[in-house]
Amino acid sequence: MPAPTTIQDATLQPFQNRRLLLMGFLLFVAFFGLGYRLVDLQVLQHEKLKAKAQAQVRQTRLIEPRRGDIRDARGNLLATSRPVKTVFADPVLIGTRQAEVARALAPIFQVPEAELHRRLLPQISVRTNPVVTLDGVVLTNRNVVVIDGSVLAPRGGLHTNRFLALKNGVVTTNYYSVTTNSPLVLTNSYVVITNQFVVVTNRHVVLAHKVPLDQWAQITGAMAKLRLDMPLEDERLYLTRKERGFNRELRAKGINCDPVDDQIRIYPNQSLAAHVLGFMGPVTRTNKLTGVVTTETTGLDGLELQLDSKLDGVRGWRETEVGGRGTELVMNRMQEVGAQDGLNAVLTVDAAMQHILETELTEIMARFNPLSASGIVLRPRTGEILAMGSRPTYDPNFPGKSPIAALKNRMTVDSYEPGSTFKIVSIGAALNEGLTTLGERIDCERGSWNYKGRPLRDHDPLGILTVEEVMMKSSNIGSAKIGLRLGNQGLFNYITAFGFGERTGVLLPGEARGQLIPVRNWDGITGSRVSIGHSASATPLQMAMAVAAIANGGRLMRPLLVDRLEDADGKVVMKSHPQVVRQVFKPEVAKQVVETLKRVVTTDGTADKARLGYYTAAGKTGTAQKLVNGQYSHEKYFSSFIGFFPADNPELLIYVCVDEPEKSKGFYGGQVAAPAFKNIALRSANYLNIRPETAVGEAVTGLAQAPQRTNRTN
Repeated sequence: MPAPTTIQDATLQPFQNRRLLLMGFLLFVAFFGLGYRLVDLQVLQHEKLKAKAQAQVRQTRLIEPRRGDIRDARGNLLATSRPVKTVFADPVLIGTRQAEVARALAPIFQVPEAELHRRLLPQISVRTNPVVTLDGVVLTNRNVVVIDGSVLAPRGGLHTNRFLALKNGVVTTNYYSVTTNSPLVLTNSYVVITNQFVVVTNRHVVLAHKVPLDQWAQITGAMAKLRLDMPLEDERLYLTRKERGFNRELRAKGINCDPVDDQIRIYPNQSLAAHVLGFMGPVTRTNKLTGVVTTETTGLDGLELQLDSKLDGVRGWRETEVGGRGTELVMNRMQEVGAQDGLNAVLTVDAAMQHILETELTEIMARFNPLSASGIVLRPRTGEILAMGSRPTYDPNFPGKSPIAALKNRMTVDSYEPGSTFKIVSIGAALNEGLTTLGERIDCERGSWNYKGRPLRDHDPLGILTVEEVMMKSSNIGSAKIGLRLGNQGLFNYITAFGFGERTGVLLPGEARGQLIPVRNWDGITGSRVSIGHSASATPLQMAMAVAAIANGGRLMRPLLVDRLEDADGKVVMKSHPQVVRQVFKPEVAKQVVETLKRVVTTDGTADKARLGYYTAAGKTGTAQKLVNGQYSHEKYFSSFIGFFPADNPELLIYVCVDEPEKSKGFYGGQVAAPAFKNIALRSANYLNIRPETAVGEAVTGLAQAPQRTNRTN
């Protein structure tokens, strides 16, 4: 018979109760702490953490507008913008495949394969003991040493409670050590401490800026077909899943581009109208509110600068979310404001006319070897500029490759003593005031005249001439005598009435005013010198607009360079209209001056090489000695010719000026500039279908021919 089973009491022992209570208390504390933490995160710090989380995933991306085009009067492109990419490589994703990638892409980038291979290699740098002061002075072991995340004294003793450290925006005291997992600023000693060992790998190596979309397509196509040891179709058979994934990432992301497209400004005609168009370049700007420094591409000269705000457009922006790899989550876009593209500018300039002018200026540079040659073609009735150019010139696609002197628009920036072309103003003013007539006879003193003890000379020993002949023969003495009749104030008033001494208002930067001596500072002989184009300076554009006023019945016009601004749909936003500045001469007096200028362009005048044959031309030569060290040089001249045709109903005015032509090859305005005027006029008339005035004349002769140096044509 089995022994009876004894049932013991299940009462817990005291020590077991204590354990259970302790465990319960610990669980309670743990759950209470967890609950408090949850309340702290979800309630107390909710807004703060929400803002922090949103800052990590939400981004505001700017949308760049397309910069407007610049077109000529017939719609031909002079400047346009094309989207481009900034292409970079990730050497980590490329791994050890630099040779294959360099072999595929070097021909596209047009760089040596070895150089591209070198740039694709990962660059790993290790920084040790990176302790520096705020002024950039490196601290040595005699000052502070960072070891294993602690700040130690030079002897190895641990600093305690010595420094105040600013970590993540909170000031703390290092009772035991100052760790360096993140940069710390020791405020008392102004020391910046970073990790002892910092490993840096270049994962963003820029390979090329301003890459056109067609070239980017070539790059992506070459990477998609990149061969790595075997044909693409065999990789699935012979490579592991991991190896296939590496190759896939390499082809897709090893070579990449910035998410926001940039723009490149293209000038398809290279140097054509470069001084009118200007160029673009990088400008660094600092936001006054945020202090953020940005670099933007903006207009730096010409119309690109003057119309920058109109051409540039208005940026748009997009609020969106990004994923873990920085890619946009399109479905989570919150708000988007599209960019407003810039306006297109349509100029009064005609590209074909510009080409005609510039080829003649190039020919002048080749034949007479001057410092510069400049010219303009405009419509006298409206002030519309059809062509404007200077030599030397530059390619606005690559402005940095040209010297600074080549960037200058000499038609508006430089000012010169105009010489004999200025006689139009002084003689015309005397006619307008009724102080002389075309038939009045003036004694030109056989080529030499002492006025108030100072000699004034003509190029030839001229005798008694009518006022008309004074203009035709370009007599300095006759012109001075006529100009002096106006008196100093009267002459000065007419000079300023023609716009000299003030900007014309052309839409180009850096326009000079020219130089006029205030009438109160004139001495006894200034009036005689100003009457012949000395002791005053003017820009070529000022001179062109003044003579255009003579051709336009005495009305001075404002120069027009921009005809209109259009939006992307071709809707006209702004339209320019001809603007009369003032009436300077009476119409009948302007007609009288035109008659004298017609005589200049004859075999008896100084500009016989400007005769057009099919058309009656009117104009004036100019040959001004340049000031060198305060004295008029007999070796350096500013030579010019300004004229218009048909003389009685002008369609075009053309001004050609040459700075310091080589004297041995010719220096008179009638030798150097008049032939170029003739060729520009005939070629322009042929292009514009200007109706001939006569049935018999000379055909278009092309470029200017070498002049006969024996002619007296000033």
